[in-house]
This record gives sequence, structure tokens and C-alpha cells, in this order.
Amino acid sequence: MFQLTVNFVALVIAFFGAVIEPARPQFLVFQLSVNLVAMLSAAVGAIYGGVPPLNVLQLLWVNMIMDTLAALALATENPYPELLNDKPHGRTEPIITGLMYLHILAAAAYKLLWLFLCLYALPRVLDAYAVLGKDEYYRGSYCYDVLSDNGFNSTVQPPLCKYMGYCGFPRGGGDRQTAACPLYGEWITGNNSAVPGDERAAVCRTFTAGTECPWYKELVRAKDKMDSEYERDMLKSYKPALSVLFNSFILAQAAA
Repeated sequence: MFQLTVNFVALVIAFFGAVIEPARPQFLVFQLSVNLVAMLSAAVGAIYGGVPPLNVLQLLWVNMIMDTLAALALATENPYPELLNDKPHGRTEPIITGLMYLHILAAAAYKLLWLFLCLYALPRVLDAYAVLGKDEYYRGSYCYDVLSDNGFNSTVQPPLCKYMGYCGFPRGGGDRQTAACPLYGEWITGNNSAVPGDERAAVCRTFTAGTECPWYKELVRAKDKMDSEYERDMLKSYKPALSVLFNSFILAQAAA
């Protein structure tokens, strides 16, 4: 004679525990797609624009939100009776199936689309999110402000800014042989020749080789100051677009 004992507690535990298996693919797709997006956006941002899309603090927030949403995906899936009819899964069954790979790539492409739109398209479409360009920096009032803040004499600021912005040292190489570059008139009038590409030879026209040229020393010092200040001001101009990018990244995760 056999006695059948029904353990309802064990049955309920098994019922809810069976939900973990169908929730596992959702967890992996979400985690791997977010990690893929974070890796690709950081790599493309650093290589193409030199600006990391997400800083360290934002990456920590992304990691925390990613783990929270993934845990919710595992914990809030409702059980259904058909789960008890599922066959056991063998140890040779792949963890990530072909369909899951497609879901990971599709989710990553969707998120990357919005991230790159925020990072590269938004600054070009809306002036409020415009990014400071090098030509604008060397040719605008920024040049005079930087040189003035770093102790350059007011009499040398205009020619130095012209040299750096319109003579190709380092910006405006295409304008070197035009009237926009002040060295062009000097070389045409004094030497009846084009402005040379070597910056020392160009700015030291009246100095013989081997002698000290103060204009060249001031130009090199001004370029160093402008380069260091540009990096700081360029990153500052990126902040509005990066803020939108971070919020879009979080919303894209929530939508997934």
C-alpha cells in the first residue's frame, strides 16, 4: 500500500522556482546588450571625438540601475501552470542561443542609435548643444581671452591670434596664402614669395638663421596655452549633450 503525501509548500517553491529558467534569457539579453553598448560607446567616443560619453560616476549609476532592473526581471515574472510541463534542460544546452544573439544585437543597435544621435547629431542640430570647435576657438574672442589671462602683452595678442587662426599654425592652413593671414602681405611685399609652411621661418622673416626669434618663442608659448585651455573648454561645451546622452541611456535601459 502506498501513501501519497502532497507537500504544498514544496510545490509552491518549485512552481515559483521554475520561473527562473524562462527569465534567464531575458536577464542575459539585458545584461549583455547594456555591456555591449557601454563598451562600444566608450570606445567610439574616445577614438572619434576624444570625449568619453560616460564618466566614472555615470558608469557606476548605469551599473547600479542595470543590476536593479535585471534583478526585477528575475523576481517579478509571474508563474503560469504550463511551466510545470517543461522538460528538464540538459547540461549541454547552450547558455546563449542564436535567437538570443539576435536580440542582444538588436537591443544594442537600438540603444547605440539614440546614444550616437545625442553625442554627434544633437550638437549639430541645436545651438544649445553645440560643441566648441578648434577653428572657432582660435579665431574668436577665446584666443584673446586665453592670451590675456596668461600674461601676454596686448600688442602681441592680435598678430599671434591671426598666426594661429589663419596662417596654419596650427589652424587655417588653407588661408595661409590669402589676405586673412597677416604673414601673407609681409612675405609678398618683403620677399615676393609665398608664406613658408615652417612656422619658425614664416614668423621670423627678418631674422637670420641661428639667431633668437622672440616672435617664434611667443607663438610656441601661445599654442601651448591655447591647446591646454581648449581641452578644458571643449569638454565643458560637451556637458549639455552628454547629459542628454546619459538620460537617454537610462531610458533606453528602462524601455528594454
